[in-house]
Amino acid sequence: MQSSLPHSIQTFEIHQNYLKINNETYQSGTTTEGIDENTHFIINIGSNSSTNLITLHQTVEEALNRKNGPIKVDFLELSMTHGSIRLPKSLAKKLQVGNIGPVKPDVLTAFATIIDPRPPLDTLELSNVTPNDPVFQLEITKKSKGLEFDVEGENGKWLETIMGLENTITQINNDVPILNLKEIMELIGKWSKSDRKLGNKLSMTTTNKIVKEVSKLMIANLGAVSGTIPIGMLTVVDCTAIRMSRSLGLSVFGQSVDQSPNSKAVMFMGIIEM
Repeated sequence: MQSSLPHSIQTFEIHQNYLKINNETYQSGTTTEGIDENTHFIINIGSNSSTNLITLHQTVEEALNRKNGPIKVDFLELSMTHGSIRLPKSLAKKLQVGNIGPVKPDVLTAFATIIDPRPPLDTLELSNVTPNDPVFQLEITKKSKGLEFDVEGENGKWLETIMGLENTITQINNDVPILNLKEIMELIGKWSKSDRKLGNKLSMTTTNKIVKEVSKLMIANLGAVSGTIPIGMLTVVDCTAIRMSRSLGLSVFGQSVDQSPNSKAVMFMGIIEM
């Protein structure tokens, strides 16, 4: 067991019974008495009939407390499969993190108290989320520059949640469409009237049929035009775009490996120069 933490932290993993920092493991000890929630990480593991308390060694906690100012971490990994966790008050808003994930929403919510939302995360990747999950109300989620999440299940009303996202880049991984044609048009309407900046973009899975209907409605009702935009260095794709200002517009296009109407297509919408 090491007695102090490194001065520079590149990776920081919090697991059920140990910390892993820069690939060095800080192992836990097991005890059932003398636990102070203000000075230890405490994880409750077990069923209703039997609970074990597992606490990280005091030396790790003391090392964290001795660090002056925030603890800056490039990549934070959180892993907890069951149980509950209480974190020391001394670590409140102390971690300044660049990237988090993939992480389950309830685990991120549990650890949110020790993560400083300033400055914003570069990327946050969430797994198995539902539209009303409290994780979307966390400041670290709202302010993250990049947000990627996997949709759990096939049901749920997603429009309000997606309309409320203000992240620079949002990637939604869904197996089946989560917005219908009318809802997608509402989302496009909001983006087209927003003050979003160049490079803002959102992607989600829908169908080829919906992508084509979206294009028709954008042209008929929103004054959009058809055109092409470059994707990467060599690829050019057809898109439909709405002018937002003198220099910016909102483009929408779809990509699919199967062009049949009901096949899956990833729909991309983003702010481009026009």
